Amino acid sequence: MKFEELEKVYENGEYENFVKYFLEFFKDETDTHRLRLFFRAANRINFKVFDMVSVDDKELKNDVDYLFNRFLFEKDLNEENLRKIFKNIILKERKDLYDDFMIIFLERNGKIFSDEKILDFLLKNKNRSLIQDYVKNLIDEENPLISFISRLILKKDYNSKLKELCIAFPTAEISFELFLKDREDEEGYLNFLKGLEFKKNTFVIYNNDINRIENFDQSLKIFTLKDKLGRVKRIDAKEIILKTSPIEQSDFRVLKFFDPEKGKSMDICELIVSILKYKNSGVTKEQLKTELSFIYGKESGTILNKKKKEIENCEEIEVIYEEPVRFILKSSQENDGLKFLRNSKDEKSIRDFIFNMLKTRKIDEDILNEIVEMVNQKCEKLKNEIIFTITDDERYIESKDFENFDLFENPFYKEKLLIKFYSEGNKIDFEIYLNDFDKDSIENIYVKLDDYGKKMIVEIAEKSIRLGKFLNFLDWYLNYHLDEKLLKFDLDYIIFRALNIANSFSSKKGNEKFVNSVKKLFFQSKNKGLIFYLKNFKEDSAKIIFDELEKIEYLTEHQKDLVKRDIYEFFPSFLKIERNDFIYSTKEGIEKKREEFENIVNTKLPQLSKMIGEAAALGDLSENSEYKFAREQYSFFSSKAGELKKELDRTFPINFKEVGCESVGIGVVVEFEDLTEKEVKSYAILGPFDVDPDNGIISYLSPLAQKLLGKKVGDVVDGKKILKISKWREK
Repeated sequence: MKFEELEKVYENGEYENFVKYFLEFFKDETDTHRLRLFFRAANRINFKVFDMVSVDDKELKNDVDYLFNRFLFEKDLNEENLRKIFKNIILKERKDLYDDFMIIFLERNGKIFSDEKILDFLLKNKNRSLIQDYVKNLIDEENPLISFISRLILKKDYNSKLKELCIAFPTAEISFELFLKDREDEEGYLNFLKGLEFKKNTFVIYNNDINRIENFDQSLKIFTLKDKLGRVKRIDAKEIILKTSPIEQSDFRVLKFFDPEKGKSMDICELIVSILKYKNSGVTKEQLKTELSFIYGKESGTILNKKKKEIENCEEIEVIYEEPVRFILKSSQENDGLKFLRNSKDEKSIRDFIFNMLKTRKIDEDILNEIVEMVNQKCEKLKNEIIFTITDDERYIESKDFENFDLFENPFYKEKLLIKFYSEGNKIDFEIYLNDFDKDSIENIYVKLDDYGKKMIVEIAEKSIRLGKFLNFLDWYLNYHLDEKLLKFDLDYIIFRALNIANSFSSKKGNEKFVNSVKKLFFQSKNKGLIFYLKNFKEDSAKIIFDELEKIEYLTEHQKDLVKRDIYEFFPSFLKIERNDFIYSTKEGIEKKREEFENIVNTKLPQLSKMIGEAAALGDLSENSEYKFAREQYSFFSSKAGELKKELDRTFPINFKEVGCESVGIGVVVEFEDLTEKEVKSYAILGPFDVDPDNGIISYLSPLAQKLLGKKVGDVVDGKKILKISKWREK
């Protein structure tokens, strides 16, 4: 049976048959739309099905029809789900469920929801007919606020209830006059509720200063305020209610100026959270210490240090150990996000803000659901991209969105969307649509394409090699398919062109990503690298690449030297120096000598050059001793740098893997007896850059080493009998 046939059964109102056939043919169904119809049909016939099918989808678990089916048969359904059902019935105008819900709920609980948690929802909701049906049950409510709002919504004898309300909320009458008299809208209701919060011992910010309400004169409509210095003033209630908002008793400003003793009794984490909320931003350690001094006095720094571990383990606080050390609220980004979303109407701004949030931390699930709901309400073109990004739910990838492809910024979403659009038989110009994609995204798409699609991608990579354009495609090929021979070009030519193109772009802005990728692939790779490929090329091909290496500007001379030394091992003819002129030393010795060379070139010579310029500015160079000294120093160090460069160019590291102990050679430790002095001595024979006589290290070029080279254990030379030969332990 096809589901289209089953849908007709539902449309004909044959709900029993629909449920029967669904369980028979579609019991393992996972499609959200189909499951919703199933639950809706089951609810119509009062049939329990929620435990007969698998419901793993988060959205479906919050669906009103699924929850209502549970409500019908689960008498102990928790309050959170009951409120969720009620709200969804009102929001979605489900009159078919409303009456049954109210009847069953009243039977089980005796009365309906009537607390402040539901009040905000009632006031904001636009489905007035269902709301009015609901509040009819609230008229005799004991809660005076709920009772007053109910009568007001029904426009039924609310004045008597307003007087009763003034007993609990002294400002109820003036708040009603300011916000609800002769008007009835959501903003008016919300402002009315805010006005009720002004009462004795409430704190407000008035004229940029914190004040405590000492009294409210209902007849004169005047507040008596006391500021942090104890000064008293009487202010018109309208001025306070219209221009200020009450602040919480836990606000740090209250503790700071009115009740520091209470602050001392608070947990340190709770206290720091109140500071961060009051500041509405992160604070440095010094700023935090200053605020805490209002509570702890001079002990604030000591307490911060003592409680360091406790603060680090606080669930709401994140300590960022940068310079300077900062403290922030872990939830601040989510709170800011919700505040921003509620006020923003621009899709791009919403998308950018949410994406920035995701870069720093995962969004809590309860916050996430609220964000999804707001995105659904506020966004159209970017809706699917945003929701997919925060939920990773592929149901939000719809091929119809391809027309807005350039508007999207999430590369993973664009990958999925492009693959979906192509898989449905649509033609795509990959050269245009993948122009801004990086190598990893191109590979993600490539592996999902059919042979024809893959061929198009490869052709763009070939075009990239010829023209030096579309470098993201060349970058993709080099990193993922260089060994596969997918292109028409030989491997040696591909590598040459990659180096050549990178070199031509190394000094130009805009192509740093490709240049860095080539640098990493061929010169910083731990696995393969340039030499891995070059050693298998013919000498003429390798020479072309070697010559291109000489021109490279994005490597230092030291980096190029290291690569060239590896190449000389396989192509010694590329070296312009005869092997007899080579110098050998340990890697550590060469590195130390190179550091000396680079210190002269990069530090010493520039300093001397500056000294020469400054001395020359003093005039009369013939009598200028500072100028002469600087010139002499510059000449000396310049010559020294030249000599060091010549030595380094012909120096190669000792290959300790090839060092043997059959005879004395470079890289061994030789122990001999001096027959004249009747003394046993030991020397390590290394390179000229390693010489350290105090620690028994001599150069293989020294006279003593030259006499010992080639000799074996037992041989005697110049009164020295060789006792032992061992390999030097490379560091």
